[in-house]
Amino acid sequence: MTGRRKGLRITCYGDSLIQGFPFTEEHSWVAAAGRGSAGTWENHGICGECCDDITERVLRQRWDGGRLLLYEGGMNDIIQGVPLSFSLEQMERARRHAAAAGAAAVFVLPWYCAAAELNPLVRRLRAAMRERFPRGTVLGVAAPAKGAEAADPETGRTAEPPVWFLDFEPVFPRGGEAELAALRRKYFIWDGVHPTADTYELLGKYAGQVFAGF
Repeated sequence: MTGRRKGLRITCYGDSLIQGFPFTEEHSWVAAAGRGSAGTWENHGICGECCDDITERVLRQRWDGGRLLLYEGGMNDIIQGVPLSFSLEQMERARRHAAAAGAAAVFVLPWYCAAAELNPLVRRLRAAMRERFPRGTVLGVAAPAKGAEAADPETGRTAEPPVWFLDFEPVFPRGGEAELAALRRKYFIWDGVHPTADTYELLGKYAGQVFAGF
């Protein structure tokens, strides 16, 4: 599956960071990505949702092999103190639902922000997601898989579609734990979590380049 394959739909589920809060969907990073790559990008972000809310909506989606599930969630779980294991299980439920129809999943790794108190928890969630899906490939770093693996010659079973990660960290300046929030202050609005309009555009351009390179 590629961002340039005719008819491919990248179905994006998530919270306000998909929706584009505090702006409109037209100013979201999803919209900006759609302007920079082929395929149809669908925005299904809803402000305030935790991973269980997002996954319940994913489970109502009729999937087909012409789609990619792009899933961004976890920041509201962190803020509301949702157990990490519960959040990860919701991601796994969404992945299994898409995989049953031959659709691959792309999980957006949470990015470090300008709210210093949240960044240790963001780091923990990023590590846990990589551990939960150990065969996941970070897009833009290594060549992505080209779809489901070949059938096992002994069992005849076909492997499930691959799991990918979209990591926006290359967009932001790097820094140590002590200076991370300060370095990123200009990229986020007053709450330290939601991107500015310029940052959404920056994120979308990066995502568009990643998917255009498939």
